[in-house]
Amino acid sequence: ARDPIFVGLGVPLRLKSTATLAFFALTCSWVSAYMLSLQGGDLLFINENLGIMGVEILISVLSLTAITMMLYMHRLHKKTRRNMLLVTAALLTFMYIYDHGERFEKHGFYNLLVLMLIYVPLNMAISLLYVLFITIPNFAVIFLVAIAIVLCSATIMLRHYMDIFGKGTFDRMRNISGECAWQGNNYPLVDLLPSGTQNFWAGGMHCKPEAAFIWASFDNAGILYVNCTSSSIFVDVLPETRHWPLEDKSKWQVFNHRVLDRMVRKRYTGPMQMDSQIQSVVYGFDYIDQLREELRSGLDMNSTDRPYMLMLNLMEGHEGTGEVLRTLDSRLSAFLADMRDSGELEDTALFLLSDHGLHMGLNFAFLNSGQIEHKNPFFAMVLPQWLRTELGHMAEQGLLANEQRLTTPLETHYTLKTLADWPVYDPGDFEKSLFAPVKAGRTCADANIGANFCMCK
Repeated sequence: ARDPIFVGLGVPLRLKSTATLAFFALTCSWVSAYMLSLQGGDLLFINENLGIMGVEILISVLSLTAITMMLYMHRLHKKTRRNMLLVTAALLTFMYIYDHGERFEKHGFYNLLVLMLIYVPLNMAISLLYVLFITIPNFAVIFLVAIAIVLCSATIMLRHYMDIFGKGTFDRMRNISGECAWQGNNYPLVDLLPSGTQNFWAGGMHCKPEAAFIWASFDNAGILYVNCTSSSIFVDVLPETRHWPLEDKSKWQVFNHRVLDRMVRKRYTGPMQMDSQIQSVVYGFDYIDQLREELRSGLDMNSTDRPYMLMLNLMEGHEGTGEVLRTLDSRLSAFLADMRDSGELEDTALFLLSDHGLHMGLNFAFLNSGQIEHKNPFFAMVLPQWLRTELGHMAEQGLLANEQRLTTPLETHYTLKTLADWPVYDPGDFEKSLFAPVKAGRTCADANIGANFCMCK
């Protein structure tokens, strides 16, 4: 007697074989796991649950892979195979329609992208191995020997990367007893992947220099002059936030949206009078070079004018692989060399820093090394020799001590504030800056760092 008919998405399937039952179970597995991975929320929710979402997507990939192997490595009736393919394709289409968002609340586009980026190469590799297995004698032995060689090589490389990781930038990290240090084992397995592996689908990462040109300057009356090869020029004026109440700054996402909501965009049609309270201008690399030239050409080096501040915000590091960041290497190197050759480093305090470490991608989702990087963002400072001399021995010792201690952006804030008021600075600001050593053995509780962002629990 035949089993009853199961109808899924309008496609009839006869539950008359073990293969059909297995297909039904595997389909339930990948669909339910994928649906669970679509849970959304704010940035904190994503950070706390990214690892779980990664496991759920991995379960979906393995279940889909098992279905694929069953379809092409088992003897099935043509109609049964066709119906299974139709059901799988229909479910994938439904998943995309159900959620193809690109935000924290709905992020189905990225989930499906990750699923396919794992599923396609994995199944191509399995298919190749299957073909080699049935065509080459003793292929299993050859494969096992190759695996052993790969594992030995990977172990040597992993030890090398662990050694580099443990030394820190410029080999400056020291394991000092009692000071903040990361917890758990660090195995940077993702670093073993060949360069470009995680972004193979995105093509090359070598960008041509932009042909666009922009020139901008302020005069003493606060009038902005801009000349640009683009026909459309906009000036975005961000709101003053220093006097906002604390509740308006309670959460980063809320604060970010409020800033953008109150931003004023103006079309530039000619010289524009700017508010006297505007304190900084933000450009890209090519544009900030031109702005530096304009500012320095009109600056009296012997005057007592208040120092100016330039900030460049780069987003190339805001992706999950860490590979896009290297596209900045040559441009950043040229920028620093130009600063040195022009003599600007003789009177410039240069900060290179990140607001957070890696917070997406395979490394962050699955490995403790990704969590370490997330909670330990990059920070470097270059100070001219005369300033280091004026700061004195105590400040020099403070900077050296703070390299090995737990610091926060609050100390960076007071460092910038001290430099902005130099040489008549507030001693209280100086004591809270990076020039003064923070408390030895400082903990996250001492620094008011939440548990989710603490690397030394």
